[in-house]
Amino acid sequence: MKLSLAFGLLFTVQFSQAQTKEENSDSTKIKLGKDTELIIIDNSKKNKEYKQNDEKSDSEKKEKNKQDENSWSGIDVGFNMLLNSSNQLSFGNTPYWENEIGRSTSFHFNLFSHKFPIVKQYVGFVTGFGFGMNTIGINRDYRLQTNSDSTYAILINDSTNNVRVNSLTMGVFEVPLLLEFATKRKREHSFHLAAGVIGGIRVGSSYFMRGKKNNVKYRETVNDDFNINPFQLDATVRLGYGDFGAYASYGLTNLFKGNKAPQMSIFQFGITLHF
Repeated sequence: MKLSLAFGLLFTVQFSQAQTKEENSDSTKIKLGKDTELIIIDNSKKNKEYKQNDEKSDSEKKEKNKQDENSWSGIDVGFNMLLNSSNQLSFGNTPYWENEIGRSTSFHFNLFSHKFPIVKQYVGFVTGFGFGMNTIGINRDYRLQTNSDSTYAILINDSTNNVRVNSLTMGVFEVPLLLEFATKRKREHSFHLAAGVIGGIRVGSSYFMRGKKNNVKYRETVNDDFNINPFQLDATVRLGYGDFGAYASYGLTNLFKGNKAPQMSIFQFGITLHF
């Protein structure tokens, strides 16, 4: 009986000393004998810290996603209109520039974007970059010509030549600077409106003609700069709801260099699918 009480007292004292000594540690040591020690490890503090770090990381990711959700990122699909210096569709003595709007398409792949918040995500500046392809459907009664002095077209006086496609296509790298307003912090179920400018650098252009001559199919492609202005600046307005929107852009710079062709600009309009 006395031996049992002594052992119990010794165990209690050893347990209390081990707890006092390790109270600030993540583990608890219990002395069971001269050569035996029981260690109890408590990971609750570490798990709590990991959970807090994960929550912080998720919060940062959500905030970044909010910055990525804006009116630029996505795919634009629309049409082009050539306007003269008076913002009209007619070109007087050069009717070949009166483009076929239904055959003048606009595709823009806005691959990267970032929003710099001013008032959380409700108001902010948006920038990024993308790639656009603008196609001008030229009157199919004319063939486009170019030299170092000018870009023009000649009338096709050949009844056996049935032109199906007659177009000038330009590839452009684009960088926007937009001021955006949104009704909610996230784009989902939010109305958004943005306005600003889009700067562009032409990276390629080609003229394509396809048709039948004497019932024989032919295709003709000419790669040239066609005296197109290498730098472009457009004013743009973009609006939408959620992942869908619409856009319109007006060229502030002349499409062609100097007096190489009549002064004209491109007006673009279409729809946007955001991603």
